[in-house]
Amino acid sequence: MNIAVLGFKGGVGKTTTAVHLALYLQQKQGAAPLGGSGMALLIDADPNRSASRWAERGPSFPIKVLAADPTTPTPTGFQHTVIDTPARPTPEQLPKNWV
Repeated sequence: MNIAVLGFKGGVGKTTTAVHLALYLQQKQGAAPLGGSGMALLIDADPNRSASRWAERGPSFPIKVLAADPTTPTPTGFQHTVIDTPARPTPEQLPKNWV
């Protein structure tokens, strides 16, 4: 399943929602509940890179996070992909192969 968390305005909780949604999907599958890559991938497409910074704080971040831009190919091998988007994403920021 691929899910994009979108919003017109910044600062409304898109990153927090994306992180929790990816963690929920990973735990629902029973894969790597803490500190490992499992069945869920979070693509951090927001230029603020908050999810990437959270993941860099320590090895126990519970999900795999990929800092990406529109030219980054979507990795394979994940059952679920959650995309954290910038505020007011343009079509160029959300390539069709991501969603």
